[in-house]
Amino acid sequence: MIVSQKRRNSAPLSPCRVIEVADEKGVYCGKLLAELGADTIKVEKPGGDETRNIPPFAGDDPHPEKGFFFLYYNQNKKGITLNLECRDGQEILKRLVRNADVIVESFSPGYLDSLGIGYSSLNEINPSLIMTSITGFGQSGPYKDYKVTELISFAMGAMFQCGEPARPPSVSPIMMSLHCTAIHAALATLIALRRRAITGEGQHVDVAIHDVTVTGIGEGMASRWLNFEELLTRHGSQHVTAPAAIYPCKDGHAYVVGGLTPGSAPGSWPAFVQWIGSPDALKEPVWGDENFRRQNIDVINPYIIEHTMKYTKAELYREGQAKHFPVSPVQTPADFINSPQTKARGFFTEVDHPVIGKQTYPGSPYKLAVPWEIVKRPAPLVGQHNVEVYCGELGFLKEELSVLRASGVI
Repeated sequence: MIVSQKRRNSAPLSPCRVIEVADEKGVYCGKLLAELGADTIKVEKPGGDETRNIPPFAGDDPHPEKGFFFLYYNQNKKGITLNLECRDGQEILKRLVRNADVIVESFSPGYLDSLGIGYSSLNEINPSLIMTSITGFGQSGPYKDYKVTELISFAMGAMFQCGEPARPPSVSPIMMSLHCTAIHAALATLIALRRRAITGEGQHVDVAIHDVTVTGIGEGMASRWLNFEELLTRHGSQHVTAPAAIYPCKDGHAYVVGGLTPGSAPGSWPAFVQWIGSPDALKEPVWGDENFRRQNIDVINPYIIEHTMKYTKAELYREGQAKHFPVSPVQTPADFINSPQTKARGFFTEVDHPVIGKQTYPGSPYKLAVPWEIVKRPAPLVGQHNVEVYCGELGFLKEELSVLRASGVI
């Protein structure tokens, strides 16, 4: 497959062309590939994608160009509009596919096939094409047509082990299932690209959110039951090690672990007891047994809390590090942003958006030995790159675009 020299740069995935026709299930996968340098085109329905309506909005204004969800997850992508449910739209997608390397999609299994633009049809046009399909339960099985949300995915995969022991399971505060799935989907896409470099053949990559949630987040929950019929119980903020939990400080909370190192060395249980003020109730030798500590953690916790409440999060972190105890502040977003570690690594980057102005966003969470420069491009406006892609690449005249727009094709 010949790729235009115009798309070449020093980034790892250049000059790979990715077409993304995905909702919130696949949008992060497309973002990850775009940040690696792939020339990624976000395909939206005419008028804009539904994810533009996900709050919050800049200035609390529910405008399709001001939703932070869309703005964050679609950086570095180009944007076009296209109606895939009409014949003209389907034919245009086929023309785009001729020079594409990857399609990331998240429609229900069989939907694209019903439109004549499923993997088998597109593979005939471009045998080297890789289609990465992200769905709730995959392309096969009795659940394949079921709808999913983050809540459903998390409940069916990892929720059982989350929360306090005496309370019902708790939800994830973030899109954990969808994020982990997108990461796996991006990884699977890279593997498929690597294989194609050897064989020249494309393939259909089938990624199921349900499978990822069980294996990627479930922490061995399924395999433990499968092999030993043993359930992982909920333990809230208390780790299986004791003591190891979230404790209050002057200005918030910190995660504190005590007594991991055997004997009386720094980081050991006797050293921990000394650090928290040497309470007489914890000096008996029996407290050196971790199982005993775990069973009697309610006796230990008041002494730890009395100690941690003397410090701020930052002070406790420094003290714990000096004493060789794993102590970590429970950071708010402001704590992370203002952290000297975060600033030293230049983690955040500024992006100038034509509607809402300059905004600051997280950058890439990795640094490679051979750096490259990716121009941080804001999320596209609705149909922003229609002329560039349709006229510049596919050869449409601007007059033809007007007709396509009027007929609801783009």
